[in-house]
Amino acid sequence: MRRAILVAAAACFAAAELPAQAVPEGSQASKVPEAYRRTPQLRVDPFRHVMFPHWGLVISGGGIAGNNTLTFNDARALIYLADQDSLLVGDVMDALNLVPAGQGLEADAELEGGVYLGGPFGRHFSLGLSLKGRGFGVSSVDPGAVTMLREGNASQQQFDLGNSRGVAISTQELGLHAVARFGPIGSPDGAVVSFGAGARLVKPIFYYAANTT
Repeated sequence: MRRAILVAAAACFAAAELPAQAVPEGSQASKVPEAYRRTPQLRVDPFRHVMFPHWGLVISGGGIAGNNTLTFNDARALIYLADQDSLLVGDVMDALNLVPAGQGLEADAELEGGVYLGGPFGRHFSLGLSLKGRGFGVSSVDPGAVTMLREGNASQQQFDLGNSRGVAISTQELGLHAVARFGPIGSPDGAVVSFGAGARLVKPIFYYAANTT
């Protein structure tokens, strides 16, 4: 049970930075159609699948999380200690010391999954229909509450959660997007210009908010 809780915490609070590198001109990778080289994004990227050079059905999903305190290595260390039954209160307090001074504990997460159906009409126009579900969450613990947990009552005599909050929302989304490309769909990028247009219908299906003030 403790491992499950720590794994969930790692998913919610761990953050990682992935390096990116441009595709060199003249390389074999530059000959790959743009849609397959396009950097995957969880944020709104409605034109990624529309750039595919053929008709198809795409099922996709993913998640991302970030925070201002723990890295993946920190989270893995806590999980390891829990697996060894050696996680102590002092280890948790050490983790609290990673919260930047003067700041509270902040975290956010996003999940998505969906299906896409579409493809090209001729050499220069492509159209796609998508259906997605998204979930968003953000939370913060007031700096005063973190200070009390970390330093005890030496700096303040009264404990309260201050302006701590948590918000979660999930949505359903129906989208229709099109791309017009001066160069052929599926050709290497080069200096080709593309224009895109689309519309999305977004319906909230769940919302929760908690605030201590």
